Amino acid sequence: MNALASNAVYQGDWDIRGSDLDQRYARFAREPLSDDEILWLSLASRVMPANSIADKLFLTSRSGCDCYLSDIAAWGDMVADGIAKALYRAKTGKRRRTYVEGYDARWGRQAARDGLAMAMFGPRDIPGVVARADQFGCGKQAYQRVRDFVGGAAAVCMEEYRWALLWAMGRIRDRMFDARLDGLNGMERGYPAIDEVMTV
Repeated sequence: MNALASNAVYQGDWDIRGSDLDQRYARFAREPLSDDEILWLSLASRVMPANSIADKLFLTSRSGCDCYLSDIAAWGDMVADGIAKALYRAKTGKRRRTYVEGYDARWGRQAARDGLAMAMFGPRDIPGVVARADQFGCGKQAYQRVRDFVGGAAAVCMEEYRWALLWAMGRIRDRMFDARLDGLNGMERGYPAIDEVMTV
C-alpha cells in the first residue's frame, strides 16, 4: 500500500478546523454543545423512525455517557427477546421453529448486553461465547445468535444516525432523509418549500 492510500484511510470526514463528527459529540456529557451541534442532533433525530434508539446509541458510544444506559438495555432486551422467539420456515416450507432454540431470558439479557457493548465500545473485556455459554449453561450457538443479532442491530442504528448527522450538517445529500423531512413538514410533491413561499 502506498503512502497516499494509507493516508486516505485515516483522513475520514475531517472538517477545516480538524475535528470529525465523532470528536464533535465525544464531549456530549462533559461540556455544552454549540447551537449548530444541537440543531444537527435535532434535525437528524427528526428524520429517524419514531421511537428510534439510534441517537442514544450513537451519543453513548461516542461520549461514554451513562444517561441512556437503561433505555439502551431495555431496547436490547426487547430485540433479543424478539429475535429469539421469531419463527422461521425450514427449507421444505412445512416446519416452523424458533430462531434460537432453548432461549431463556436469564442468559438472553446478558447476550444482549454483550452485543450492545461490542457494538458501542468494541470487543475488549467481553468474555467469549464459550465462556458465557459455560457460565449460563446454554448452547454456544444460541448465545452467539442473540449476541450477534443485537450487536448488529445496534451497529446499523448507530451508522444510520451518523449518516443522518452528516446529512443534517450538509456534508452529504440523501434523498431518503430529504423525503422524510418533507413528509414531516407536510409538504407534498410539486409544492414549493415554505421558505420559498414566505418572504419577510
